[in-house]
Amino acid sequence: TDSINVTVILGIQDNSSFAGTIHVYPNPAKDKLTVQFDCKKSIKAEFKILEISGKKILSEDITLNNGLTSLTFDVSSFAAGIYFITILSEDFTKTMSIVVE
Repeated sequence: TDSINVTVILGIQDNSSFAGTIHVYPNPAKDKLTVQFDCKKSIKAEFKILEISGKKILSEDITLNNGLTSLTFDVSSFAAGIYFITILSEDFTKTMSIVVE
C-alpha cells in the first residue's frame, strides 16, 4: 500500500504584542463561537475562518484592544466539520482548529 505523509503547521507566534493565550469557546460550537484575546497594546489584525480544505469562509479586519478583547461569531450556517481560525497581525500569527457540530 502507498502512504502519504502530511505536515500541518498550526501556528507561529511572536509575543511582541500578544500576551497569554487565545481562548476559543465553546469548542465544539453549534451556533456562536467566542474568541478571547489578551494583548499588551492595541493592534489591528485580520481574523479568518477556513475550511479544512483551505477555502476562506470568513475574513474580517479587527482591532484588538490593550487587555482582553472578546469577539463572537455566528457559525450556525457552517456545515458540520473542522475549521481553522487564523489571526494575523504585523508581529504575530496564530492558527488553531475548531469543530462545528
